Amino acid sequence: MYVRRSITATILALVLVLCLPIARPTPQLKLYEVEEVLRMRFDFIDLFGKPPGDAIRRFGHPHSTGADFMDFVPAPNGWGGISVQFAEGKIFGVKLFASPTQTLDVRKVVQKGQLFCFHSGAFSSSTEQYFSAETKDGATDIQFSIGGPSVVLMAVIFNEDGKSCDPSKVAR
Repeated sequence: MYVRRSITATILALVLVLCLPIARPTPQLKLYEVEEVLRMRFDFIDLFGKPPGDAIRRFGHPHSTGADFMDFVPAPNGWGGISVQFAEGKIFGVKLFASPTQTLDVRKVVQKGQLFCFHSGAFSSSTEQYFSAETKDGATDIQFSIGGPSVVLMAVIFNEDGKSCDPSKVAR
């Protein structure tokens, strides 16, 4: 009788251990401020105009490459990924893909509306909606994905030679 209880208790303990969810540490959410995201451009500005090999020296071996881009996934700086864009052998743009733990409150971006031109629409490859805040000098573009009631930071793009999106600065 004692052996049977012991075996039953052991089996029950194993079932509980195997079936209960394992406590895993939850990743820390990183909430960025608008100014912090805009300052990140200075982390990459030295790459603009340089050959693509400079990005490899900085970020390591790319995850994937194409005729005009190199992707580094995951990004060595903690972002979900980095895409370096180049043409004619020179880097002209860097795109940071946000990881699920990185966020920027879209309301804070809208509150700083004097800094941005806003764009929205649907991605051509799906019915998913986007919202974009581009600095008026065109140097930085903050992109959000809109899914139902949530607005999620998707990416931040830094451009070498941004084209002004501010109508008051465009020659007529």
